[in-house]
Order: sequence, then C-alpha cells, then structure tokens
Amino acid sequence: MTAESTGIRADADQTTPLLDGRHAPPLSFDNRSEPLKHFDNYRNKKNFPVRRRIRHFLRSQAFPYYVGGLQHYAFTHNARHYLFCWIPKNASTTMFDFMWKKIPPDFRRDAKKMPRLFRFFGARRRTHVDRSQCSFFIYRNPVDRLVSLFNNKFVQSSTLTGDDRESLILSFEYFTLTSPLDTTFSDFVRVYLQRYLRLFSGNWLLDVHVIPQADCLWPIHYTHVLRFECLHEDISLVLGKDTADQFFTRKINSSSTARYDDPSAKTAVSELRRRFAETGELPSLRAYVDDELEAIIRNLYAIDYELGSLIGVAEQTGCEPA
Repeated sequence: MTAESTGIRADADQTTPLLDGRHAPPLSFDNRSEPLKHFDNYRNKKNFPVRRRIRHFLRSQAFPYYVGGLQHYAFTHNARHYLFCWIPKNASTTMFDFMWKKIPPDFRRDAKKMPRLFRFFGARRRTHVDRSQCSFFIYRNPVDRLVSLFNNKFVQSSTLTGDDRESLILSFEYFTLTSPLDTTFSDFVRVYLQRYLRLFSGNWLLDVHVIPQADCLWPIHYTHVLRFECLHEDISLVLGKDTADQFFTRKINSSSTARYDDPSAKTAVSELRRRFAETGELPSLRAYVDDELEAIIRNLYAIDYELGSLIGVAEQTGCEPA
C-alpha cells in the first residue's frame, strides 16, 4: 500500500502558514480514504426541528457534528483556526488545560471542565471542520497507552470505591463482577479487554478510555499527526514554541517518573497501591507486559498499529513515563 493510495501526505518539502515559513511536521493522515473507518460508521448531525434544537442548546449542545468517533474541538490561536481530536490518555488533559485558559474567567467558575469546554469549543457544525487550517490528533504507542491507563486509573486513583468512582472503574466492575482492588493488569487485559472489547466496541458499551485511537477519528483529512513521545517538539511547530513551553513542557495527569521493573502483571492492585503510597513508584511497561500479553494487546489494538504504520510512526515502547 503506497503513501499515494492511502492518502498520506508527506510535508517535509512544503511550508505552512502556521509556521511562518518553517517546515511542518512530516506526518499527516487522510481518514477520508482509509480502510480504518467506513463511512457507514459516521453520520452527519441531523437537521432537528426547532424545539429539539432549543432543547439541545439548553443541554450544552453536547452532540458533535459527526456521530461516530469522539469529540473534536475547534479553537482559534494566534489568528489561526484549529481542529483537535480528543483521544483519552494522549495528552488530552494538557490540551484541555490549554483550551481552558481561553475561556473567560467568569465562565470557569463552578463549572465541570469537559462540558464547559465542549460548550465553547465543541465542533458541532461543518464550518468548524472546513475552516480549520490545522486539524490534528496525538498518536501514542498502544502498549504505552494501556499501561499508563492502568497505572493512572487503578493504581494512582484515590477513588476505587464509593460513589465518586471514575467511569472506567464502574465499567470494569459491571462487566467483570470483580473488585478493582483484587484485579491485576493481566486480568484487565485478559478479562475486561480480550473478552469484551471487540464484542461491544461497535456499540460503545466499554469505557471511552479503552477505545482504539483509530476509532476516535472522523472521516476527515488530519493535516498534522503529533507524536506523544515528542509532543513538545511537534506541538511547537503547530501552536508555536512559546505556547509549547508554557503548556506542554510538564505532563499533567502523569502516572509517575519513578518506575520499577519487578514482575507485576499478576500482582493485585491493592498491593500495587500500597507500594505506590510508600515509595511513589509505579510498575514500568516491562514489569507489566510479557510476550504473551503483548501479543494479546497487539491483536486487540491491531487497528492502532496499522494506523501507526500508515502515518509512519516508528514503534517506540516505554520511551518515557506516561
């Protein structure tokens, strides 16, 4: 499959107005002609009657332009129009923090961040897509992303029980009938993901954090694909170096920088949490993923590995803390 036939565009030899003459990142992806997503999986937002439009407006207009994929955000920065695809655990918290500062202070008070962000920046109209001068998403190695997710939501989270549990924990308990404190990373992959991901992914019944990255995209041309491992470097070419230095130097919602390689794939979450509380350390990718688990993850997230191959992202696992 050639770059021409897949709609991939190499930008190494062309300039972009976003950079005032400098070179753009060499990665882009045209999802309009790729086999990763079929147009049958997407529907444009319908033309609702006036009463339904008013009701949707009062409910924060929570419906994106495309039904399919995940939410996209349209914003203006330095007089340029951008379209950003939200992919959970791919520096989304940092991006939301960047956009949050664009909301007037009076509207930030006593507000839940994600609904308010979508109210201001949610891509709900075709014009949000058409006028964007840069549409981008952040790609991350699937194994790195999964390990970071487990560490962040199971080991580091302060609420695994009670009414304020996160959506992933509630979903895990519902499908597996297992307490998150008693589970292991191996159980998370073999029971929750291997058993249910493909069965229910088309119906969006599993938690949004485990959805493959390719399933988050819309059938549009993404002019830039940013690498998670080189986010500061790549996003400085898109948003500018000053913005990258201000918002993307330090990771927000990061798992940890202290890691250990002791085999932990079959260690209960309760024990992992105890060690984290005492030492501040988390299991590394090598501690969790053996050859057998990696084969399972590669099979489950084959579409993401195909996406990485199509856009030309070299496989690099465990490059840096998540």
